[in-house]
Amino acid sequence: MTKAETRGAVISTAVRKIARTSSCPPTSRAQRPKSCDRPASIETDLIIDQASSLSFSFPPDSPESTHSPTRTRWLPSQPLPAIMLSLVLMILFVHIAIYLVNTVGASTIDLLVWHLYLKLPSSTSRNAREQQRLKKNVVELKREMNGTSSQDEFAKWAKLRRRHDKALEEFEAMNKTLSTQKSSFDWTVKTARWLSTNGLKMFLQFWYSKTPVFALPQGWLPYYVEWILSFPRAPLGSVSVQVWNNVCASAVAVFAEILGALLVQVIGQKGGAVPAEQEAKKAQ
Repeated sequence: MTKAETRGAVISTAVRKIARTSSCPPTSRAQRPKSCDRPASIETDLIIDQASSLSFSFPPDSPESTHSPTRTRWLPSQPLPAIMLSLVLMILFVHIAIYLVNTVGASTIDLLVWHLYLKLPSSTSRNAREQQRLKKNVVELKREMNGTSSQDEFAKWAKLRRRHDKALEEFEAMNKTLSTQKSSFDWTVKTARWLSTNGLKMFLQFWYSKTPVFALPQGWLPYYVEWILSFPRAPLGSVSVQVWNNVCASAVAVFAEILGALLVQVIGQKGGAVPAEQEAKKAQ
């Protein structure tokens, strides 16, 4: 039974009880039925309140009520959630970050963050400086050992060889320690990058799946267009988070292509203007 039929049944029951109450026989209180003890106005108010509590989103004759009885419509008079503006900007910034990571390259970003991390006062940065010092020492000893004859100056050459082997051993141990620290750092950076881009995008799509991002003017679009724009769980008459994600991704990609084409055109014009000036100077 639909909500409209249920409401009609409750109203019919109210009318029958009102008629029965008004037709109670004027006998003594002990002989009257129990349905006549309660005042008609109180019973009527209770039944009407029960019927009024059966709220539904669409009128019984509207096509939306037959197509999707579980989806509600977002009315223009309803205020949008306060989170709407920040949610719109957050999704846009997330897609800008994803596009930059895909364009620049994840490995390039990881290497840049690693060099910035080495500028901080930490044990890793001290190990990196020690590695560079040991590497420089190994190269100097190798160059000095190559410049010494192993036959004419065997004692000096053997001493340099022992120093070189010791420095090389220390360099390899420090390089192994630094490689382990860099692998751990790279894993942390990759996890943080994924959580702040794709992970955040997936969380927003799940957490705000029922939150309307934009409200559409009522009656401007057909029902199936409103259904697509609110897919999968947003109220009808609004734009869902999933649709706004797709819009932001497409808009960022198109805007980046336009900006790249403009930069290439500007650089090409400047590059063509410089040879023209040089040719003019040569002609003079």
